[in-house]
Amino acid sequence: MNALKLFAVATILAVASGCTAAGDDTGTSEDFATRDIDSMFRRPDGNFDVQCTNGTKETVTLAQLVADEACGGPGTPGAPTPAEPAPANETTMELAFGDATGGLSRAQFGVTTAEDGDTFHIEIHEGGEAKCPDESTPSPARTLLLTGVKRDVAAGAKLTEADGLSATYLDFAGELVKDQPFVRASAIAVTVVAVSETSVELEVEATFPDGTAKGRLHADFCSSLSSR
Repeated sequence: MNALKLFAVATILAVASGCTAAGDDTGTSEDFATRDIDSMFRRPDGNFDVQCTNGTKETVTLAQLVADEACGGPGTPGAPTPAEPAPANETTMELAFGDATGGLSRAQFGVTTAEDGDTFHIEIHEGGEAKCPDESTPSPARTLLLTGVKRDVAAGAKLTEADGLSATYLDFAGELVKDQPFVRASAIAVTVVAVSETSVELEVEATFPDGTAKGRLHADFCSSLSSR
């Protein structure tokens, strides 16, 4: 609900409290310049006649106005809502550093316990063994480390480096980044798709000084990646 919509609702509440007589014009299209409502009038029965910007007219209650259910607003039953990404249950990420490109096809996560809140430690790999890592597990060809996503995050949340996220790319085989063992992302954007005790799915876009990493990760829980 934008600032103008909030202004309109505040005025409606003032009307409902008796500051304006029933039947008075509570506003014009200039006063109530919201996305959907052009003007509205309070009826003697306490409801409101609403003129919508698309030319239609509605009679709604105060509760419907406050809930933004007039003129097809976001709160209207049956009104379309923005679609959230659906779980894919797979990892498909693309990397590009200059002319060199590659992918990441599997992911695992653990939980880092801290006083200020538990976070996920996520590793996205290409190559190596799919089992949970231990001291004998060979290194993959390349790995993207993602940290800082809060364990109690909700699906649909959108996060960036400003929320404490960090991403580091490690090229063990030297295929995409040849001059340094790792590079840190300068910007990160994450959309949380799904979270459970055993899996995490995210849409990720990370920007590095000379490259990008973006796509979907579906990580399975590995206790060996957890720490306190």
